[in-house]
Amino acid sequence: MPYSPTTWVNGVPPALEAANLNNLETQHAQAIADGWSYADVNSGGVLQANSHNVSATVKDAVGQYTVTWDTDYATTGYAALAKGNTNSPFDGPIQIISRAVGSCQVRTYQSYTTSTDTDKAFQIYAHGTYA
Repeated sequence: MPYSPTTWVNGVPPALEAANLNNLETQHAQAIADGWSYADVNSGGVLQANSHNVSATVKDAVGQYTVTWDTDYATTGYAALAKGNTNSPFDGPIQIISRAVGSCQVRTYQSYTTSTDTDKAFQIYAHGTYA
């Protein structure tokens, strides 16, 4: 979405509709990442709550997930970052364990030595050149 400056009338900004405020987070994420996803992990599997350029997030094994991109990257050298939900009691790290042009694998750890499901949300962000 292109930038358009806010027009103030008599020193007062225009009212922002709730829908516009709700879209600000999405617009910001799309501006800095070519692909991103907010995935909520629970006992029933993975719920992909919101995403951009992500077709699916699938649980492969205990603590391991594959995020599949809608549009492939040109090489496996794109940047990828995964992080846990800030409201989660999850203490262990989250790691990108592999990158393919069409997907990325994420591993979650309950501690620094044991791989387990977080049963909480995680986010992934990627940036690179599309194929």
